This record gives sequence, structure tokens and C-alpha cells, in this order.
Amino acid sequence: MTEAAAVVGVVENTSPAEYSLSKPARGSDAKAHLVDVGGHLITVPAGTLILFSSSGINPDPNTSTHPSTPMADFHVQPDSVRGEEAGVARFQCQVHGLPEPLISWEKDGRPVNTEDERYTLLPTGVLQITGLGLDDAGRYCCVAHNSAGVKHSTEARLTVSGSQSSVYKEPVILVGPENLTLTVHQTAILECVATGYPKPIVSWSRLDGRPIGVEGIQVLGTGNLMISDVGVQHSGVYVCAANKPGTRVRRTAQGHLVVQAPAEFVQPPQSIARPVGTTAIFSCQAQGHPRPQLTWLKNGQILEPGGHVKLRNNNRF
Repeated sequence: MTEAAAVVGVVENTSPAEYSLSKPARGSDAKAHLVDVGGHLITVPAGTLILFSSSGINPDPNTSTHPSTPMADFHVQPDSVRGEEAGVARFQCQVHGLPEPLISWEKDGRPVNTEDERYTLLPTGVLQITGLGLDDAGRYCCVAHNSAGVKHSTEARLTVSGSQSSVYKEPVILVGPENLTLTVHQTAILECVATGYPKPIVSWSRLDGRPIGVEGIQVLGTGNLMISDVGVQHSGVYVCAANKPGTRVRRTAQGHLVVQAPAEFVQPPQSIARPVGTTAIFSCQAQGHPRPQLTWLKNGQILEPGGHVKLRNNNRF
């Protein structure tokens, strides 16, 4: 539920291509032009903009040409990690680009097999590997690609050591959920990576006791929570718990999710006419999260209450 408030006027809260010039077709009335396409002249209507690529004229009229910019360097590079057999490993990378780059991972120069259920690739670019085996050791690289090109991160090494997997180990949360601030309709990824023996059971709850629900909720891998199309109602503190099977032994970690909603008018002010000397009342409502800051304007200038101008708490001016 977004918060309501009164306002009028102001509501605030916080592949390379070439273009070819054409010339009038001989004997024409300037309504058609001749265009040179790879050594061939074609006739097009005057005023037509022709976009060429390295392969010639684009034959698909529905193809969009969104601008792209070269990807920046990775601002988060994967770090080398050590893990025990049957344990968990995690790699992370982050890079910005336009359009938003797609992230994939390579091991020893070959694509990671994400069809293996032990491998979980989160939309945030995180790679999780559970049930580590000695064969998982190697050099891992993050690969970002979009229409502007492909970029590789530095390599990170995974070292896997043998262990006595039957020895009891207390549950441990290696990575818990981070605090997130999102806007409505975005996707929230709440990460939870736990290890121990026997393998801990990961569960989620809200600190305020409210049910998380099931609509738009998906569990990724062995315990990551994804909330699609978030709304203000999803705001709250989420608790990840790693439970030892059959006991009350558990470890927890929590993260705060804040979902903001842009300000919008619920009831805009209406134009009115009143005789001189009488009272004119303007009423308006707006909502958003956090609560919008409200300002009244007259002819584009901020209108301060005073004299015969009064601002009332019931959303009337």
C-alpha cells in the first residue's frame, strides 16, 4: 500500500553502420531517388533513410537499431577460492554496458554446463557450485556479451581439497542476502549459500512474521530467493535460515528489501470558477513510496500559505 498525500503541480520522490546519400533519379520529378547499394543502383522514394551494415542493406524493416556503447571494464572481478569436497564454491562478477550484458561462465576455456543442477547462475552474474568434486577444480572466467561486443574477466582459480565428508560440521551461511533498494516491477535476488554436514536445509521467512507468499516467488539453486515484479508490499526484512536436519540447530542471516514506487496523482485538482470575494477550494491526492513531498504552485511559482491562502491537512487548498 502506497502512502497518500495532498499535492498540486509538483510531486517529487527520491554494429557500425553507414548512411548513404541519394540523388534524384534521371528523368524523375524528384519523388524518387537512386541509391548506390554495393555497386547497384536502386530506386527509392524521396526522403527515405537507408541504413547500411557491413553485409549491405538491412532487409528486415522490423529490425530496431538501438544505440550501444562499449562495455566498461569489470568493476567486480571473480576471486580465487578454496573449497572442500562436497562443499560449496561461489564466483561473482559485475560489468555495465548498453544494452545490459548477458553473463556466462567458462571453466578452463570451455562454457560451464549450467544444465548440471550443481551449477547455479543467478541473474546478478553470480555462479554457485554445490556438491564440489575434485573435477570442479580449475580456472573460471566470467564472460559478458551484448551487441557491442564480448569481454572476458580475469581468471579465478578454484582449488578443491579432499575431506572426510561424514564428519559432522555445524551449518554455516557463507553468503547471506544483501540489503536492496529497488523500484516496483523490478526483480529481487536474495542470495543464501550454506554449507555443513549433514547438508543444511535452507528456508526463508520475513522478520515481521508475514507470509512471503508464492506468487512471483521462485527458489533458484539450493536456497536463493527470487521475487519477480516486486511491489511495495514486498518491502521488509527477509531471513535466510540454514537448519541442521532433524534438529533445532540453525544459523540465520537477513537482508532488508526496500521497494520504492514513483509518485503519481490519485486525484488531480480540477479547474473551478468562483465569484469575487468567495472561497475557492482545490483538492488533490497523490501516492508513492516513500511518501511524496508536496508543493503547491500558482502560475508556475511556488505558493506559500499565508494571508487569504491556507493549506489544510485534509488535502484541500
